[in-house]
Amino acid sequence: MKSSILAIIVIVIIVIAGIGGYAYYLSTSPSKPAPTPSKTLKIALILPSEANDFGWNQDIATAFAQDSQIYGYNFSIDQNVGEATTADTAALEYYAGQGYQIVWAAADGWQVPVLTAAAAYPNTYFVCADLTNFTNPNTGALETNVLAIDYNLTYGAYAAGVLAAYLSKTGTIGYQAGFSFPSTEEIGYAFMAGARSVNSSIKFVYDFPGTWSDVSAGSVGAQSLISAGADVLLFRGDGQTLGGEQAAASAGVYAIGDMLDQSPLNPDHIVASNTYNDTAALTFVLNHFVNGQMSQIVDRDNNVPHTSTLTLGPAASTLLTAQQLQSLNQVIEGLNNGTIVPPFVSTLPPSGS
Repeated sequence: MKSSILAIIVIVIIVIAGIGGYAYYLSTSPSKPAPTPSKTLKIALILPSEANDFGWNQDIATAFAQDSQIYGYNFSIDQNVGEATTADTAALEYYAGQGYQIVWAAADGWQVPVLTAAAAYPNTYFVCADLTNFTNPNTGALETNVLAIDYNLTYGAYAAGVLAAYLSKTGTIGYQAGFSFPSTEEIGYAFMAGARSVNSSIKFVYDFPGTWSDVSAGSVGAQSLISAGADVLLFRGDGQTLGGEQAAASAGVYAIGDMLDQSPLNPDHIVASNTYNDTAALTFVLNHFVNGQMSQIVDRDNNVPHTSTLTLGPAASTLLTAQQLQSLNQVIEGLNNGTIVPPFVSTLPPSGS
């Protein structure tokens, strides 16, 4: 019976994430003519983990399925490839060799595999997350077929910090991300800054377990943050996040989920999620491709607007006072419309400061 209930939850989350993400993109974008379908366009999506991980991988896989109905492309998903291994390069090169015009590496930290594959297959566009270098590893020249999507989750993280400050009884909040990258430290800094906009003396602890997918490592890391006094935790990762959220629920503290609305997994303890609109990011790339404008977005880390926000779970409205809820919603709105801009600092202070 428990397995059946979990399966139903998975299906509901997938449907809601896909439809909700695309609807939000349409509501925040200027009117555009319907794209010209391309029956010959083939896109490969390469995932480091499982496509049903309740997080990053599931969100982008849902976006691919959603947009394929609009643009008429064929796509393949290669999942559970791993993190920065030789298998990553092999997968990238395999799909490029099969004539896929776009190969999307849905991973953080694939700098070398992407640039290696791009140099060998100049007629394929390679998309990755948060690249910091776009040069050919052999010649040092800029590639003409590599682009990055800036998975800028700082907007939602700042609002998550405001929420955490309202909820914390200990005066300590925690943050856990799979790895210590500039992008993940930036998210943590925004979370801390949001909290300190409410309570300047709030204490901030964090943990990087060195994995995106290890559930047990996420749980152990979260337990260490809870032992340090954190009673509200923000997560950035995949299976590691699920482990951390389980640890938070077991300890009776609050969690803030990642990428998509994870509150259905545990409505009492996952009070909100730092969500990302993958459909908007994918649509951004596809619009440039079908309009012959890829030259405008290669060799850069593209920050797509209207992608990061804090999505409140049902418990938030019962845990916050009416005034706190109103103030939090004003912060979320300000971040969405640009009147509030979070700090973009990619180096965290020492944990416990």
